Amino acid sequence: MISLILLCIWFVLNAGCRLVPPSNHADPDMYYMPERRGEGHRNSGLSGKAFNSNTYYQGIDEPYLRYSLPLDTSLATLTQTSPSCCLPQYMSSIPLSPGDRVRILILDGDLFNGDYEVNFDGSLQLPFLTPVPVVGMTIADVERHLEHAFVIQGFFLPGAVRVSVRHLLWGAAQVHVSGAVFQPGLHVINRRSPDDRAQHIAQAGGDYAPDRSLTSALQAAGGVRPDANLRQVTLIRGNRQWAMDLTAAITGDFVTDPPLAAGDRIVVPSTGMFQPDLVRPSMITLAGIQVHMSNLVSGHIC
Repeated sequence: MISLILLCIWFVLNAGCRLVPPSNHADPDMYYMPERRGEGHRNSGLSGKAFNSNTYYQGIDEPYLRYSLPLDTSLATLTQTSPSCCLPQYMSSIPLSPGDRVRILILDGDLFNGDYEVNFDGSLQLPFLTPVPVVGMTIADVERHLEHAFVIQGFFLPGAVRVSVRHLLWGAAQVHVSGAVFQPGLHVINRRSPDDRAQHIAQAGGDYAPDRSLTSALQAAGGVRPDANLRQVTLIRGNRQWAMDLTAAITGDFVTDPPLAAGDRIVVPSTGMFQPDLVRPSMITLAGIQVHMSNLVSGHIC
């Protein structure tokens, strides 16, 4: 009898703990849930073109989101351990730009020793020496060109001149950014206050310039858009161009971030697809957006 009573109690408790299907199923039509009906997403603004289920839907009733784009999830599953290619040696050093300051020391040439700033036309002006164009050159290139200029202009005999050039200050550089960024156009990177400039000039030598880099230029352009193709970012310098993969900036791996010179151009192509990984803060996407408002009203108000 006791066993029968215990069995009845167990049955009652087990029946009471069973999962009961909810009675508040969401209506697919109410919340636009085509996946519940086995349909693809549709955007009425694209001539009835239907996307597949791999779509980022933005409701037509939302005032600020009036379109939908195919969803690209490839960045979420990307595993990159190294840059797509190694930078050439002439891209691993910061090229000189107008406004950069250097210290020049010449063996047995005290007349020419001193601190010099690259002129607006991209040249260095030393006493009694014809202006030497240096914009776009690395420090090693500048040393060779100055030695050649001293020999050609008769100040030193061939093989008798030794020139040393050291960084003192990297100035601001104007670069052009276009493509899938929020603020395309000309941007000035590596701006410095007068106090900051004076502090760096007072140092013995050397100057790290993290704000003269490719990622800094993308930040100055408002960051990349969610449809940016980070695998084909192009840097154009003069008649040369390099395509770089910046997906590591999103995944947290080592990123190829070459230094820039004045006049460099950066092109960020578009994939035509929305990428969720590009809407979170990173070194090439900003944490917020800029909103510009005006109280100017056209016409007459009665």
